[in-house]
Amino acid sequence: MLVKFILDRLPLKHQVEYLRNKAVYLGTRSNQNRQPHLYMLGKQIAEILFEEDDESKKPESLVWLPGLQQLENHIEREFKSSTFK
Repeated sequence: MLVKFILDRLPLKHQVEYLRNKAVYLGTRSNQNRQPHLYMLGKQIAEILFEEDDESKKPESLVWLPGLQQLENHIEREFKSSTFK
């Protein structure tokens, strides 16, 4: 799972920024593939990652978020089509 790979290797601040930015991008770009619910997903991800006191809300709990699979699919497609092949 690419999102888990990202979470395992980035500092917390960068995890939040990367995932939130991807979700916000998907929710706000103006084309036929616009997916506004992913904007809220980005906010949920940031909230979960900053819940340091609650052990049940560590990055592993991201798997239950609605829309996370769509966000992950977009990131994987972008990664595969990038120069990082």
